[in-house]
Amino acid sequence: NRLDNFPTRLRQQEALNKMVDFFSIGGENFLLGAIMRYGKNFTFLTASKKLLTDKENILVLTNKPGVFNSLRKDIESHVYFEGWEFIQLRDKKDKDNLVLDPNKVSVVAVSKQLADNIVSGAATREFLTSNKFKTALFDECHSGTDTETFKDLLSILDIDYKVWASGTPFNTIASMGFDIRNSYMYGYVEQQEDKRAGLVPDAVTL
Repeated sequence: NRLDNFPTRLRQQEALNKMVDFFSIGGENFLLGAIMRYGKNFTFLTASKKLLTDKENILVLTNKPGVFNSLRKDIESHVYFEGWEFIQLRDKKDKDNLVLDPNKVSVVAVSKQLADNIVSGAATREFLTSNKFKTALFDECHSGTDTETFKDLLSILDIDYKVWASGTPFNTIASMGFDIRNSYMYGYVEQQEDKRAGLVPDAVTL
C-alpha cells in the first residue's frame, strides 16, 4: 500500500551522509540549516533509518506542528519507512495508557509549546522522559530552544543523537557553536545554483 519510493535528492544525501558520519564517530549534536522545501523531515528520517540498530524510537519536536502532516505522510506512505508508526501527542488523553510498540520504529511528534508547558504539558514531559529515543529532530530550533524551560526539558530526555534544524539558523550557530564539522548549510544561493543546474527546477527565484 506504500506508493512513494522516490530517493533522496543529491543535497539531501550530502546532508544525511555528513550527519551519519558525524554521529558514527561519537558526535551528539548536528545542525541542518536548510531553507523551506529542502525536505528537512525526510532527510532526518532517512538519516535516522541508517542510525537505528533495532526497533528504536524517534522524537520530532517543533514550534510549527503544521509540519506533522507531511511527516506523517512520509512515514505512512514511503517504502523507506515500512514498519514505522507515527504518534502525535496533543494532550493528556493521548498519553493515558500509551505504550510504544517494541516491534515498530515509533516516531513521536510533539509541539514544543506543549512539551515546554510545565502545567498542561506535565503528562507529555512524563511520557517523553519515560522513553528512550535514538534520534531527535528539533525543528525551527532558532526559536525558543535557548529558554531555561527548554534546557530543563532537554536535560531529562534520553536521546543518543540530536539534529537541530532551521531555515534561519544563525542564532543557533552563535549560541551552540556549530561549525563545518557538525553542520550542513543549504540556503537560497545554493538552491538557485541547483536550479540553474536543473536539480530543483521548481525552486522560486526572488
